[in-house]
Amino acid sequence: MRLQDFRTCLSSLEPRGTYLLWGNETFLIDVIVSKLKDLLFGKGESRTTNCIVLYAADCRASEAVAAASTLPFFGQKSLVVVHNISEFDKSDLEVIHDYLSKQTPAAVFVLTDTTPPRYPMPPHPAIPKGKARVIEVSSPPDWDFEKWVDFLVAREKKRISPEARESLHENIGNNISNLAMEIEKLVCMAGDQPEITESHTEALLGRSKTESEFALADAVASGDRTRALTVFSDLMREGSRIPRLTGLIRSQLEKIWQAKEMLREGRSGEEVCRELRVFGKRMAEFLSTANRFHTNDLRSAMRMILDADLRARTQRLDERTIMEMLLLALCRKPQKPSPATRPG
Repeated sequence: MRLQDFRTCLSSLEPRGTYLLWGNETFLIDVIVSKLKDLLFGKGESRTTNCIVLYAADCRASEAVAAASTLPFFGQKSLVVVHNISEFDKSDLEVIHDYLSKQTPAAVFVLTDTTPPRYPMPPHPAIPKGKARVIEVSSPPDWDFEKWVDFLVAREKKRISPEARESLHENIGNNISNLAMEIEKLVCMAGDQPEITESHTEALLGRSKTESEFALADAVASGDRTRALTVFSDLMREGSRIPRLTGLIRSQLEKIWQAKEMLREGRSGEEVCRELRVFGKRMAEFLSTANRFHTNDLRSAMRMILDADLRARTQRLDERTIMEMLLLALCRKPQKPSPATRPG
């Protein structure tokens, strides 16, 4: 779910009818339910007394329907939330289907299901057509990640540095529920400081593997076999898997190739790093590494990686041996780069 779509969703919520919140982001479900409480009850005691939360695994659909059909003792409406309705059996889903066909205005009825959506998304068997507003609450696209981080941090009245944001992306991914929990911890760690920095993310999540990935690419660029094998061993001790490491090397070399092309087009080093998501103290090192690579070396390195992948599939060598052989082959003395690829 894109941040802009989520903002639009929140602003368009109405304190009536039925909602189906369908997807894997429980944090977004909680925020939507909280917003509906605001619309229905404000900040008063009714948020508790007129809100009923049920779980399909622990109740029958008839209980949920009875709660949604009964006017509360205090106030005009209640909010009835039923989580994980995919855990209802077929007869329970039929009960909900019948209620929604002739639903009463006594409650706002919220149904949730964390079953990942399929595309094209089929209608839910419990929801008659047009009788509920369906909101997909899935993880955001990768390119929307930075906006989500800034949004969640701003909710806590904080800022976050680009390096800390990138560290979150590497370690947490784009699952908003997990991200929100980690940001809550980082806010506590930051205390009175207005900005969450990389030192906070390192203290919480451990040293980012990005530094080792840069070091591995730099060792390949400089032909330093000893350093490459040392960094590789460190990454292995940290729990990295061989396929992931191969992918990281390929990804880093592709990023270096992109940087060389952009520099050749006359773009500044700052612009290149910003577009390729290289921040802070890593910028100078990245540009230096890119400058040391010749395009022919990059082509050759890509072929070696493909050959190593093929060897891993067809030969009876363990993956670690194949990876070490690859690093030894990659770490030959690179050709001198042409002046056109030097950053200005």
